[in-house]
Amino acid sequence: KPGEKVVFTAEDALPAGTKVRYRLLGEVVGEESVNGTSWTWQPPTTDFKGYMAELYRQENGTDVIVGTIAVDVSSDPSRFPRYGFVADFSQEKTAEKTQEEMAYLNRHHINWVQFQDWHNKHHWPLGGTRTQLDEEYLDIANRPVHTSSVKNYIKAQQHFGMKSMFYNLCFGALKDAASDGVKEEWYLFKDASHTTKDSHDLPSGWKSNIYLVDPSDKEWQQYMEERNDNVYANFAFDGYQIDQLGKRGTLYNYDGTPVNLREGYASFIEAMKQMITQIGQVSQTLSEQAQSSKSVSTELNSATEIQSRSMGELNSTVDQLAVSVNEIAENATQLAGVAADTKKDSDVVDVKMRENDCNIKKCKKSNH
Repeated sequence: KPGEKVVFTAEDALPAGTKVRYRLLGEVVGEESVNGTSWTWQPPTTDFKGYMAELYRQENGTDVIVGTIAVDVSSDPSRFPRYGFVADFSQEKTAEKTQEEMAYLNRHHINWVQFQDWHNKHHWPLGGTRTQLDEEYLDIANRPVHTSSVKNYIKAQQHFGMKSMFYNLCFGALKDAASDGVKEEWYLFKDASHTTKDSHDLPSGWKSNIYLVDPSDKEWQQYMEERNDNVYANFAFDGYQIDQLGKRGTLYNYDGTPVNLREGYASFIEAMKQMITQIGQVSQTLSEQAQSSKSVSTELNSATEIQSRSMGELNSTVDQLAVSVNEIAENATQLAGVAADTKKDSDVVDVKMRENDCNIKKCKKSNH
């Protein structure tokens, strides 16, 4: 991304005297000497630019290319999409394994990844339901798919700034689709009397042939919007790669009207785009509400902290006053003790004086 440093790593130590120059459309925008097996480069911060890092050294006054690699400086991979795919979602696709595989794709500058045949059924992509996913289910070829493996791939791709796209046809339904709510009136037929459904036939060991639905049918579009909403609710996919099966000859809807598939595809795509837009708007609203709640929470925490600090200061003041009162009481007790001792001493002196006075009077009488 713009502003980030690029870290280059060579498999072996570079030959002595190796230099690297960075090119933008043939123009050299930077050059430096390099050695060892790793170095960094701070590219210009301009967004959506591609550079070539070219390692070279000179022999007899001639540049000898040691190696080259590209650098894409982009804040959004959708500007220059480079597509790859994953198609194996077995139990072996652990977090470590998927991270390793996506690092390899990232090394080849792949920034969009399609999840080929990851789904349970074309008309019901989830393995399980919106609220209860199956950890394991079978794909169209009856191969095991693990929900955790799908999620591991998505997380690994997010780590490398890639976009994750789930694959599905725009008009596919399997043989048991009726039990999942797909209506007979939605299908495409090879005849105007809706006798024979159009189908994409698959090997006998697979889960089912794929029976084709009219992509322009509004109820079918609504049905798939709901199915896809369940997908987005459980997987952090960035989008939906919509597939079709090319020319199918003359096809009819249930009413016997010839269907224009080209227009049907466009209608289906637009419906899915509207759905994504609505999801984005809801997501933005929830994000804003979350941010607002966070701000309120921060303010409440601040107010609570201030109140707590004020109560602490008040309690400290009370404690200090209590100490002062105790000290005053203690001093008063000490003064009272001193006063009592003083009175006792005074009483003793008074008795002594009276005794002396009495003795003096006795002495005077004796002399007379």
